[in-house]
Amino acid sequence: LQIEWGVKRVGIIDFDVHHGNGTQHLFEQDPAVFYYSIHQHPSFAYPGTGREFEEGNGDGLGFTKNSPILPGQGDEAYELSIKKDLLPEFEKFGPEVIIVSTGFDAHVDDKMSDVNLSTEGFSWIMKMIVNMAERYANGKLISVLEGGYSLKLLPELAKNHVEILLNGGENVY
Repeated sequence: LQIEWGVKRVGIIDFDVHHGNGTQHLFEQDPAVFYYSIHQHPSFAYPGTGREFEEGNGDGLGFTKNSPILPGQGDEAYELSIKKDLLPEFEKFGPEVIIVSTGFDAHVDDKMSDVNLSTEGFSWIMKMIVNMAERYANGKLISVLEGGYSLKLLPELAKNHVEILLNGGENVY
């Protein structure tokens, strides 16, 4: 994006049970990429990374924000973190494009996690991300689905995700 299309600032939002350690490591020294991850607390989930003090390195210091969620927490914790930790950072950073990595394994009914994000919580997050893309990035949004472990849940969650991408987000600020 930066080289091919001249994008100067990329915002990455990763919400999943697992911390996106590879993505963070790839960009942790790049001040042109702001990486935000909300995931189950690393003391309770693989790969054991993504603690709040991990904020980037070198020139990228301050361009990484990790918001670990404790087991048992759900929609309210995600909403609070996004409003408190992500929105002010994107307001300052001003991404020209947003990339979202969505892992449906954070769903309350997915047995691979101990966080309790509901179907409605997933929808709220995506509406918020679509709103952020409209507000900061002129609607430029790239979505990557990372999966989940419940074959029963995946079709509904993926359908809701795509519908929100296609129909836009209602203003949930």
